[in-house]
Amino acid sequence: MNRMRLLVIVLVWLAGCGQASQDYFPLGGGDNLLREYVIAEQVNNEKHLLKSIVTDLKPRTIAGMAYYPQRYANGEVYYFWKSTEGIIVSPEPGQPGIIILGYPLEVGTSWQTETRIDVLHRRHESFSGGESFISLDQKIVLDFHIVSLDDTVKVPAGRFYHCLRIDGTRTVKVEARTRGIDHIFIEQTDWYARGIGLVKRTRTEKSIPEKYKGTLTEELVAIKQ
Repeated sequence: MNRMRLLVIVLVWLAGCGQASQDYFPLGGGDNLLREYVIAEQVNNEKHLLKSIVTDLKPRTIAGMAYYPQRYANGEVYYFWKSTEGIIVSPEPGQPGIIILGYPLEVGTSWQTETRIDVLHRRHESFSGGESFISLDQKIVLDFHIVSLDDTVKVPAGRFYHCLRIDGTRTVKVEARTRGIDHIFIEQTDWYARGIGLVKRTRTEKSIPEKYKGTLTEELVAIKQ
């Protein structure tokens, strides 16, 4: 699982719908609380089924700022905190981060978040020549906005009501053209439930001309102590 996936796969604690925190992105769920997601991917006709497991660690206060670390299955740890802009995540405390969920939490709120080619890039070595679809040095920014506070979402962990939905899109011009590709279109949708956090994510990456297409669906499966 690549580094950007760890930045953008946001996994938070389950307190039970309608109980405890009513935040769409609750932080500080407790030490060693483990969350499990299932991830279905498809690149052209090739399909993969993956699992993502994240564990909450003890909150830390550094230079007066409260951080909420989460450890991923590969051992990497990422730090989440609240700012006036929204929920932020970074690889280390004190480093610049990216916005996961922008404030205020209302329809129409918009923000930008840096990302990278995810599904297509992780499969590029299976293509002849091992060429990347896009340079890892090329900056890609998705335009996100809140489109609903009342979606209903059904996933293996259950059915969730009054979910917050955010959509993100970007068409990226490939600066160093490879494989005859001029642009890559990216579209992502996230759903958050009150008191729980992220319950579902979908993502599409499509080359222009449309030679390659990758899709991802990630769903909450279980919470374990």
